[in-house]
Amino acid sequence: MGTLRFQCSCGRAIQTDEKNAGRKAKCPACGVVLVIPGVVQQISVKPSQEPPGDTGSESTPQHSLEVALARIGGRFTKGVKQKVREIVTSDERVLTIIVATKEPLEKNVQKGPFNVQKGAVTGLFVVTSRRVFHVSKILWQVAFDEIALDQITSAGFETGMVFGKILIRGHQNTLQIGLIPKQEAHALCDLINKALRDTKAAPTERADVAVQLSALADLKSQGVLGEEDWARAKDAILGKPPSRAEEVIAMLQNLHALYKQGVLSQAEFNMKKWDVLSRP
Repeated sequence: MGTLRFQCSCGRAIQTDEKNAGRKAKCPACGVVLVIPGVVQQISVKPSQEPPGDTGSESTPQHSLEVALARIGGRFTKGVKQKVREIVTSDERVLTIIVATKEPLEKNVQKGPFNVQKGAVTGLFVVTSRRVFHVSKILWQVAFDEIALDQITSAGFETGMVFGKILIRGHQNTLQIGLIPKQEAHALCDLINKALRDTKAAPTERADVAVQLSALADLKSQGVLGEEDWARAKDAILGKPPSRAEEVIAMLQNLHALYKQGVLSQAEFNMKKWDVLSRP
């Protein structure tokens, strides 16, 4: 078992066994009750996963949250875990929860032993399918800081001798999360960047559908598609890769041009059009 080294806000350097990570302790110098920092095993809950021993529960956003909190176990205060439950909404999935500190962003912040910044607050750092946030509680006061994934401009990490930190920049605010074992910092940063890429990909997919619908409406106004063709045309184009949708639209326009030129009869045009719309 290794040793955790951290610092109270009063400046007192403290060390303890890793097994105590997440537990409450009293500073021997100032007497303040604090939470011992340390990373809880990274949790990435996929829709098909179920918690150990659970064979019948459904995979839902709430389910993924409870799995994550259960793996933290009793090593953290109920107040912080309950606050996380209140924050996470029904339409977001928890990707990971770790015990870590939120560090001040000011330059030249005084540091104590083990390079820990004064003013750092230990709490739960959570990555979901919609945002990242940090929750902490000292006595009766709860602090909450978040950045939505679609507001993140960059996420990077740096490591020292023992610990690493994650710097997440948003359009309006920045989060610096520290006291992460250096071997975990890179993986955590990768997880955030993957969630960020997934978020940016979703609007593109929606935009493609809007473009495809507009193209279908144009074909209908040009007489290429009739009322009876509309449902089949949507099945043939919507949700398909852009290259496939463009191919179908181009073929329909070419067939219509041949019909207008008299090369194809009305019956031939309709037959070939339905053939194009019926292809998988």
